[in-house]
Amino acid sequence: MPYPKVLNDPADYERIGVTPGIVEPWEDGRRSDPGKPIQENWYFDATMDDGTKLVVSFRPNAPGGSDLGVGEAGDGLDRPNINIHVTTADGHTTTDMIFSDPADSWTKVGQCDLKYGPHYLRGDLVDYDIHVEPAGGVGADLHFHSLVKPFRPGTGYIAFEPGESLDRTWTWTTIPRGQVTGTVTANGKTWPVSGLGYHDHGWNSMNPMAAWHHWLWARQSSGDLTVAMSDLVAAQRYGFTWVPIIGVLDASGEVIFSNIDSENATIDIEERYVEPETGKEYPKKITYTFANDGTLVTYRIEWTEQIEVRAAGNILIKANPELKAKFDALGVNPSYLRYAGKGDITLTDLATGTEQRSVGDMIYEYASFGNPDPRARV
Repeated sequence: MPYPKVLNDPADYERIGVTPGIVEPWEDGRRSDPGKPIQENWYFDATMDDGTKLVVSFRPNAPGGSDLGVGEAGDGLDRPNINIHVTTADGHTTTDMIFSDPADSWTKVGQCDLKYGPHYLRGDLVDYDIHVEPAGGVGADLHFHSLVKPFRPGTGYIAFEPGESLDRTWTWTTIPRGQVTGTVTANGKTWPVSGLGYHDHGWNSMNPMAAWHHWLWARQSSGDLTVAMSDLVAAQRYGFTWVPIIGVLDASGEVIFSNIDSENATIDIEERYVEPETGKEYPKKITYTFANDGTLVTYRIEWTEQIEVRAAGNILIKANPELKAKFDALGVNPSYLRYAGKGDITLTDLATGTEQRSVGDMIYEYASFGNPDPRARV
């Protein structure tokens, strides 16, 4: 199998120290060593019953890294920071990027326990407390209670080259469905909220613009099924290798289907469109299929609303000839979109023909770092 690929052999579990199909609380503690160029992120988002949407990320070091985010990750020095977005039901978004004094901060190993000045995140794979002090006018005080078991694809590590080194890896583990309660502050107001949320944790020794051409990252909680999926396409220097990952969980919170490689997967992009601000072509209707262990999964995604576009990076790059030349040499052309959409998933037992289906609203992101290229399907 070509690289990059998910590490999933027995020897991989042994050297990494994790158990197949079981995620332990220590795995949601810090996994990056200070001083090493590894980016790490504890991410939460939530859609509330009143229409409020929230995204919050805790990071022990600065995003982007050295060389303005081009090439490998940063210098590894701790620069604790939090990024928070609150979108109200009427569509008004308030954001803040908060940096904290390293001397008044910690990110513990062995447990999810982060303190960045007055802000904190604590959890144990079941319950999390998230507190972002609204010093800049936007904040949150939330409790996340998991409704499903964690999903980790294989060992959680995607390796970009053969060998035992973990110096070129991309990782992911997630709790894709949780009940969220608490308060949110924005626009001079604080109000109570409740809804459904999502959490993932990644620690990556490569900058995303060096590792990936693009990705689609989706999650859906509807009816008795929960879906966590990532459609990852590697950068040109890694041959545009496709790494499709999906985990499907049932009403009891158990993982009932998973896929971690392209041998068991197909993709059909049924409709595309050109997004005017970025000038790039993106999929609008997609159907994925995954088949293994006697089960066929069909997952259809169609966006209904484009809710976020980040193309400012392209503007800054084009305004700086030296920087543009550097990005062009690496084939980097970054943009980011977030969508509201409809997800339609069907699991078919191939032996009996019985089906389990769920249709519902979803939010997904599409990060595009490379230039258009048919080898990357765009």
